[in-house]
Amino acid sequence: MQAHRLPARHGWYWLRDGFLLWQSAPGLCVSLGFSSLFALTLVGSIPYLGQPLVQFSLPVFVLLILNLIDLIARGKPLDAKKLARIGTVFQSRRDLVALITVGIIYLLANMLIIRFSAQIDGGIFRDIILKRRELDPLSMELPAFRAALLISLGLLMPILMACWFTPPLIGWWHHAPAKAMFFSLLACLRNWRAFSVYALASFSLGLLLPVFIAGVLEILIPGMGVLALLLWILAWLIPVVFASFHASIRDIFGLPENDCR
Repeated sequence: MQAHRLPARHGWYWLRDGFLLWQSAPGLCVSLGFSSLFALTLVGSIPYLGQPLVQFSLPVFVLLILNLIDLIARGKPLDAKKLARIGTVFQSRRDLVALITVGIIYLLANMLIIRFSAQIDGGIFRDIILKRRELDPLSMELPAFRAALLISLGLLMPILMACWFTPPLIGWWHHAPAKAMFFSLLACLRNWRAFSVYALASFSLGLLLPVFIAGVLEILIPGMGVLALLLWILAWLIPVVFASFHASIRDIFGLPENDCR
């Protein structure tokens, strides 16, 4: 396997291709956005266990969504048989165990980073993340809190990169967790320029511009701005981001030649 190094402009191509894929099946993609948020909210609402469950099951969830996106991208007719097959995305129990292993590693890394941050600011950042206290202007002004925030983000970034591509690397290429995380980290590091363009374009078109429009709507019609922003996120942003994720996998790694996914 090889992780290709791509020019910075490919970050924009990923978002463009995600939009084109959304345009080819908008109804299915909108349903995907709503069902994704509903499922994550439902699991996350479980007392005490909700957030840990979301974190360590996230690779499994992402692979399920990617399989659906992949069917749309290949122009396959989505009959009941193919939709049912999406639920059996794992060719072996080994793949499922590998995905859950990556999820557990991600969860433990987050817990260690949060615990370490408490040594810097006395637990302010930890309590905000765990929703034990609200983020207030006074906390944001504290140098210790800012240091804890920046250091935590710096420590989390390589963990995110190592886990980013693991769902398809495990589910489609059947790599072991360590190998999948290595290639994921390598791919992200080799394509940091493309990811920077992708992040900037996604933030600008997906959130910054819609928030501005929603603010204007809220002034003109109270209550309409928030509703419009929520609908935009569910109906466009979430499915396009997943579709663009598929485009980035195709560009960096290619896609398996056999129909194993």
